[in-house]
Amino acid sequence: MYPSRGRSTEKYVAYGWWKTSTARAQIGDNPVMRTRGSAPRVDSVRPARAGTGAALGAIEVSRSSPTPAQLRALSATDGPAADLVRSAQSAFGDLAARGGRVLVTTSAGNGGKPVAVVLPAGFDPSRPARVQTHYHGDRTSSAEPDGYTTQAILELGRADPQQVFVLPEARAKVGASPTDWTNVQSQARTTDDALAAAGVTRVSERTVSAHSSGGRALARALGSEGGLSADRVVLLDCLYEPAATSIRTGLTALGDKVREIVVVRASNEDARANSMVAAFPNRARKLTIGATRGESAHLSAARFLLDGRQTLLGGGDTFAHR
Repeated sequence: MYPSRGRSTEKYVAYGWWKTSTARAQIGDNPVMRTRGSAPRVDSVRPARAGTGAALGAIEVSRSSPTPAQLRALSATDGPAADLVRSAQSAFGDLAARGGRVLVTTSAGNGGKPVAVVLPAGFDPSRPARVQTHYHGDRTSSAEPDGYTTQAILELGRADPQQVFVLPEARAKVGASPTDWTNVQSQARTTDDALAAAGVTRVSERTVSAHSSGGRALARALGSEGGLSADRVVLLDCLYEPAATSIRTGLTALGDKVREIVVVRASNEDARANSMVAAFPNRARKLTIGATRGESAHLSAARFLLDGRQTLLGGGDTFAHR
């Protein structure tokens, strides 16, 4: 757990964006916001660490909530948060209608920028979650309606209701190029805050993935002390320089804390993928993917191998486990 210290607690509410600075997180009474306390210790699995960043509250998102009026009020004080809520309503509204949960919160680990959390229908909070934090690439967002990553997240959630996704948003140029990931401070803190906001207290596995220019976000997280907490790292065609060198350096500094590194190579230089695998013998492996189901090789990396293992394909086909 992070050291105890005073916390700046930023809270979303239906009609605005309040900020309070207190020694403890405040409990919100607005029906749009849900706040959870620190996670209890669990003997059988690692407990999720208590969040320490900006917001332990969260907006619960559905097709109809927050309302347009509430979002207009939020836009006046935090445009990026309102934008992500709108995108999440479109991208994951059907999932929420089927009993899943979708939330938007913030974290100091993400530079105060919004973060979406997706819990599939059928998620059981009494059982451990498998958590994947994903940094997206250019010309998309963390909750892109009908986006390739969104489709993969929905399919993975249907296959495994304990698969929780934490989706940080970038500072600027969301949906454009180059995506501005200079807001990223700590993936570990971002994920902890997101899980605390969603009330997820039991975690069996943590995966961190980055696609394309999301590699810059991963590189920034690895560049800060304690900035990454992962059992697995999935590099989805994100080995562009100088981020590739920074990622390799950061993972080397972590030693064997990361048990598995999956390098998914599509259009990146093969030599970079091979170099990354060679740097971590017995822990790193390479998967190669080409253009699949009408998607370019580069987009197919996130669409069909988001989890670095196997993603279900539309029509019932699957990749074999590799």
